[in-house]
Amino acid sequence: MSRRTNLTPYLLITPALLLLLFLFIYPILWNGYISLHDVQFRTFNREWPFIGFENYLSLLQDSIFPFKFYKSIQVSILFVGFSVLGQFVLGLALALALTSKLRGRELFRVLIVFPWILSELVVAYIWLYLYQPTGAINNFLDVFGLGPVNWLGTVDGAIWSLILTNIWFGTPFTMLMMGSALTTINPEIMEAAVVDGANRTQSFWRITWPLITPFAALNLILITMWTTNLFALPLAMTKGGPLYATTTTSLYMYRFAFEFGNFSIGSAIGVMLFIFNLVAAAVYVRALRGSD
Repeated sequence: MSRRTNLTPYLLITPALLLLLFLFIYPILWNGYISLHDVQFRTFNREWPFIGFENYLSLLQDSIFPFKFYKSIQVSILFVGFSVLGQFVLGLALALALTSKLRGRELFRVLIVFPWILSELVVAYIWLYLYQPTGAINNFLDVFGLGPVNWLGTVDGAIWSLILTNIWFGTPFTMLMMGSALTTINPEIMEAAVVDGANRTQSFWRITWPLITPFAALNLILITMWTTNLFALPLAMTKGGPLYATTTTSLYMYRFAFEFGNFSIGSAIGVMLFIFNLVAAAVYVRALRGSD
């Protein structure tokens, strides 16, 4: 009876572990396997020659399309960095505002969450319409006597337009998650801080932030992973242009695998992105743990 009781928790989580093994771990291992072989669309039904780390070396040497792989890394750093920063700061600010006694906050919460329930492609086409030369944004600028802006047609403007779109798309998730984190704080703690003479800034940094740090770490990990792996948004809005200015590494991976038919190179990029996500997660956890 005692042994059966000890095994019960493991038996209960076995179905979930098997599902995780099938849907998460197996694809990662299979992706790694393909990255070590020469697998292309035209030779997919033939034997796959083992080539070791040649795919990784080709990427690191940037010898396939010179200056394109490292260019995609630069674009990804810019896109992921500012997207995550904007989503987290704006989402946390909205969460703090909507946990206060604000009239109509439930309506505001519903309106703000709306972008998050849309798919990437729907968001892409909405903003693609807004960014048109005769779109709503340029029409709004025209009211103030400002000329139309070629949002997606310039090298500098296209990437920032994508970042703005992605911030609009992902901020609601951070708002919901950090809003839930704020509800776990005992109101009596905040009331005691007010009685002791703490202002809002002091209360946030000395009480609120240390208590929600674990939620913040998880949130940063998730939005960084999602933004790193995002490719449908730039694909639909700019197709990676102009001049590869919006070709992120995830989009570079997609194009190699499904447009150029080189599955092994695409898999190698996928493995690199997976490693980057692991490193980013470790950095977030260590940095936020050190700030406690």
